[in-house]
Amino acid sequence: MYTKSRSSMFIAGTVGLLLGASTVQVSASEEVTLRFAGQHPADHQGTRAIEAIAERIEEETDGRITFRLHPAGQLGDYTLIYDEVMRGTVDMALISAPAEHDARIEAQWLPYIAQDHAEAAEVFGEGSFLYDRMREFHGEVGVRFLGFFGEGFIGLGSTEMPDNAFEPAADKGQLVRVAPFRPAELLAESLGFRPNTLPYADTYSAVQTGVVDGWIGGSANLNYSAFRDVIDHFIAYNMFYEATSFFINEDRWESLSEEDREIIGAAVREYSEGSFEASREEDAEYLERLSDAGVEVTTLSDEELQLLAEHVRGDVWPRLEERFGSDFITEISEEFAR
Repeated sequence: MYTKSRSSMFIAGTVGLLLGASTVQVSASEEVTLRFAGQHPADHQGTRAIEAIAERIEEETDGRITFRLHPAGQLGDYTLIYDEVMRGTVDMALISAPAEHDARIEAQWLPYIAQDHAEAAEVFGEGSFLYDRMREFHGEVGVRFLGFFGEGFIGLGSTEMPDNAFEPAADKGQLVRVAPFRPAELLAESLGFRPNTLPYADTYSAVQTGVVDGWIGGSANLNYSAFRDVIDHFIAYNMFYEATSFFINEDRWESLSEEDREIIGAAVREYSEGSFEASREEDAEYLERLSDAGVEVTTLSDEELQLLAEHVRGDVWPRLEERFGSDFITEISEEFAR
């Protein structure tokens, strides 16, 4: 049976360095233990997915493949875990995708690359343009991308309703916290907000004390679970679609038998595909919970979302050429022309 390891990052890293990731293919009769890490809290759907995938694979291999699970950031944040997967000291992970090794990986965070859940399932699904490019970019550093795990749309949580809330470029009269990466800053500016790149850990107190008027960067779930006591409004702008990624070390993947690769791939694929519908249901559930908690919730019509999306794609995407490269931006713009 798989176990949830409580080892420290130091011990796990040391053991991993000693064991490494085999590049010699093992037969389908040999026993294999895989280290599977995640970043989500214990009760998050991402952690439940890791546990379910591990259990399914163990059952389908009659216990020949087992797992040591490291959820909830036990091995560090997502950037550290990704580096461990690159080195092979962690075999698999479900984490956010860092862009330190290739800025183009940040393309999954292009604002309004999808504007509703139906589009998100297509844009982030297996075989899509984005899926294939992520497989290519991660593969260049020895990491196999196995699929996205959809988590929901990001909106604005704030203490007051912004001015001109649905007019794309109009001044919103608000200073808002955004994540410290270029697409988020440009998005906020394009929509008429003044961005502030405070650390996430400082966001709650900044909203509470009025240092900022609100924040862009959280789904309805996160705004409910962590911010409902300090925000009075949540606008479902659907600015970004949040998706983490399943990874496995490329050498470890190649060391497995074809049969085992098919078993692992099928298990991950099922939870990847199911995540898009689950995120739609979760967004709807937590919008209702926010409303029940006294937060004024505003959703946008398809026409209002389309107006914002067209403005942002036309204004923000071309300004990311310096970061992503003009050829890649041109390719993306042509792929997602609507």
